[in-house]
Amino acid sequence: MQLQSDAKCLVGFRLDRRPDDLAAGAQIKARRMPDHRARYLDFEGPLSDNRGRVKRLRSGAVLGEIDSLDESGSLDISIEWNEHGDRPAQQQHILLEQWNGDDWVVTSVAMRAAASHP
Repeated sequence: MQLQSDAKCLVGFRLDRRPDDLAAGAQIKARRMPDHRARYLDFEGPLSDNRGRVKRLRSGAVLGEIDSLDESGSLDISIEWNEHGDRPAQQQHILLEQWNGDDWVVTSVAMRAAASHP
């Protein structure tokens, strides 16, 4: 999961599972990754040095502002997931909390159908 901050860099996390699969109250482990340049937000394809491939599974938009991770080591956000394949558009409230160094916990606070746009 990558989130674009005001600094125009991507705040990245490696997750054990897809966050859009989480029911309200469910938690997964996350690993904070180094920030990426914003041009990688839409990147798909092979990684250098045979490190694998990147495939976009779903996209969306963070509702509101993402400031840098606050000093308490948490980030409270809402994501509006775009419709993709058989997955409907959804809005998800997520809490990311730093557990130990680069290890984080992601909690799905709530998931609901996204508001329809005219």
